[in-house]
Amino acid sequence: MSADYPTKNRAAVIDLLDADIEDAAEAERIGQELVHSGGLVRDVGTSIREVVKKLPSDDMLTDKQWNHMNEAWRSVKESAQPVIATKPYVADYFSVASGTTVSTIATVYAISPVTPAFQPVVTAVKAQLASIANATAQWTTCAIACSGLA
Repeated sequence: MSADYPTKNRAAVIDLLDADIEDAAEAERIGQELVHSGGLVRDVGTSIREVVKKLPSDDMLTDKQWNHMNEAWRSVKESAQPVIATKPYVADYFSVASGTTVSTIATVYAISPVTPAFQPVVTAVKAQLASIANATAQWTTCAIACSGLA
C-alpha cells in the first residue's frame, strides 16, 4: 500500500503525533507564560525588596499600605506553590520526550529498504533529527549545570 493511503499502524501513529504536537504547543505556551511571570515576580520583587530594606522606618508607609503589600506578595507566594509542585510532572514529560526521541531516531535509522524516491525524505528527516538531538543535548547539559546536579 502506498504512503498516500495510510495503513492502520501509520494512521494510529499519525493520530498520536497530531495530538502530541498539539499538546506540545500548549506546554510551550504554558512554559513561556511561566518564564514571563517568574521573571516579572523576580525583577519586581528584587526591586521592591531593596526599597523596603532601606526604608528608614515602617512609618514611611501606612498600615493599610503594609497590609496591602503583605497580602499581595502572599498571594504571589501562594499562587506559585501549585506551579512549583508540577516540577515532577515537567521532569517526567522531559524524560519521556527524550526517551521517545532517542527510540524514534533509532527507528528512522532502521527503516529499510529505502527506495531512491524515498531516500531524500529519509535523508532530510535524519538531518532534522540530528539537529534536534544536538540542540537537546546542549540544552540538557546547560540545564544540569545550572541546576547544580553536575
